[in-house]
Amino acid sequence: MLPIRPLRWSSALVFTAASIAVLGTASSASAAPNCTALDRDVKQQEIVIPGCKAVHEVAGNGRLPFHSAPDPSCKMPGVFVIPGQTVIAYSSYKDYTSVMYINQKTNDSVTGWVLSPRLKGTGTGI
Repeated sequence: MLPIRPLRWSSALVFTAASIAVLGTASSASAAPNCTALDRDVKQQEIVIPGCKAVHEVAGNGRLPFHSAPDPSCKMPGVFVIPGQTVIAYSSYKDYTSVMYINQKTNDSVTGWVLSPRLKGTGTGI
């Protein structure tokens, strides 16, 4: 009969555990929505915001991240607006509003979805 040895953690076992964690994450990611398809499909159900009410100011605290589609898993890394900045709102869907932000210094613009409760209408349009 072979002697029973206590189990020791080795780098191979830790690597295996890390691999399992990565595999678990990958399978979770496959359950996430296809952001491009979701953005396209939402066009049939969104509520259009009239141009005369399009200008909104970012309210609340902290950065307001942009999303490529109206879903929390579709966040656009490093793309955000801050309180006090203005955006042009195009449409809304559930808790999100499709907006465009124009950087006043560079004239660059970005379009995406932001959380609607963080926007405050200014009463002006485009």
